Amino acid sequence: MTSEQQPQSATQLVLRAFSLNFRMLPTFVAFGLICYLVPFLLLVAGFAALAERMTAPGIILILISIVLGLIGYAYFYAATVLAVWLRLTGVKAKVFQIVRRLRGRVAWRTITTGLRVGFTIMFGFLLLIVPGLIWYSKYAMAVPVVVVEQVYGRDAMDRSSGLAAGHRGRLVGAVIFVLGLYEVISLAANFGIAPLLIALGAPSESAKIVQGIGSLLVLIILPASMIFPVLMYFDLRVRKEAFTLPAVRDVDDTLAAGVGI
Repeated sequence: MTSEQQPQSATQLVLRAFSLNFRMLPTFVAFGLICYLVPFLLLVAGFAALAERMTAPGIILILISIVLGLIGYAYFYAATVLAVWLRLTGVKAKVFQIVRRLRGRVAWRTITTGLRVGFTIMFGFLLLIVPGLIWYSKYAMAVPVVVVEQVYGRDAMDRSSGLAAGHRGRLVGAVIFVLGLYEVISLAANFGIAPLLIALGAPSESAKIVQGIGSLLVLIILPASMIFPVLMYFDLRVRKEAFTLPAVRDVDDTLAAGVGI
């Protein structure tokens, strides 16, 4: 059996998530450009309009950029799920092969489920964090369920919750570790290294560069937080359903093998 076809500890899954993050980084960069370039440009245009005292157009552009950014995030997550799934089966798919598969009705249902899960977890974090962690542990695998099994909406969330039963602590522990890592990198750059450089007499531009590098590192490892639930999804199917990844040769075979398992 391959490592994907036998149970793994949460630590192993987290390390594998970061490993895949770096090995597939060009793919994720391409996904990021596809999903976020337009929202980013609209956001810049909105703030530029506000700077020129064009209040109404500026606000409209910013609101549109926020909506498109949320949709882009859900689409990025779905594309990440599909890319990792293909990688685990040994298939090297091109970016546009993946994008082509996530279109039309499939894309819409994936995005709406992803947004529903995202807003649920976000609302939970607003309720003093703990409910957010609980709901994350239940629904984090809903998007993998959508992409792999083509189960949507509330059914996908219930399927995720069923798989997570008995293993929610592993999911919570992993998300706390990943979020903590993001904070450590950000705080080290903004309140550790940057002030130290200024204290040592370095120009302020150097401190800004360090802060920029810290933000860039956080963005670079962001896909790991999406990869982990995918790995956990397959791990729990191995544990609970004796699932094995099918031996496939191309993208179409992989997708056909996954539907309805």
